Amino acid sequence: MCGGVRPQQASGGRLDLVVAAGQSHRGAYLPKVDWQEPELNGPRFFGALRANMRQSYDWILIDSPTGVNDDVDICTTLLPDDLVVGYTFSDQSMVGTAQVAGTIKGWGSDRPARILLLAMRVDDSEPEKAELARAYAGELFTGVGRGLNTRILESHGGRLEIPYRARYAYNETLAIFGDEPSDPQSMLSACERLVAVLTDGQVTSLPPMDDRERLTYLEQYTNPQGPPDALVM
Repeated sequence: MCGGVRPQQASGGRLDLVVAAGQSHRGAYLPKVDWQEPELNGPRFFGALRANMRQSYDWILIDSPTGVNDDVDICTTLLPDDLVVGYTFSDQSMVGTAQVAGTIKGWGSDRPARILLLAMRVDDSEPEKAELARAYAGELFTGVGRGLNTRILESHGGRLEIPYRARYAYNETLAIFGDEPSDPQSMLSACERLVAVLTDGQVTSLPPMDDRERLTYLEQYTNPQGPPDALVM
């Protein structure tokens, strides 16, 4: 899945979304493309695609599965300037993340220019276990992250994490509606800190939203009928 934010316009900008491929409108799976075939010239094609996207958008977000294979390599090396690798505080996840990130870095490509290892679903109900996991992750990931804006990173305590919040486990509520902007421990604040690092401080927070408007959208998300039609993409 790929989303792009077009340059600011009088209307306030525009968000385009390309959903993940897999099935055609008739239900049959689309054929797999082997980009290694010489006649397709995969690297040149994706280089041109990347250049075109950079001209058309301010920011582009690509959601990719983890691992190391031809399809994933496109999203982890050929296209991004910055690669964010999410992991959880389980031994299996941390070891696997270190291996994947180390492999990507070992390829020696000039892209991605920055690799950020991001702890996800961090549960702060067990602080001692969380600290042990952070220490273990620090040992595994030493030397893997590169090119980050250390000044901005240090302003957030030297690490970035996305917390686990139980209320987000039950529906697809967006944090911009589910959290109050003033809560520094919220999911929203954690995402804003991540964006601040990725944009080198160009974007640090969402514009203020009227609380009544926020609660109106939140009510529609928690309604069994789902989110408002205007927000379905």
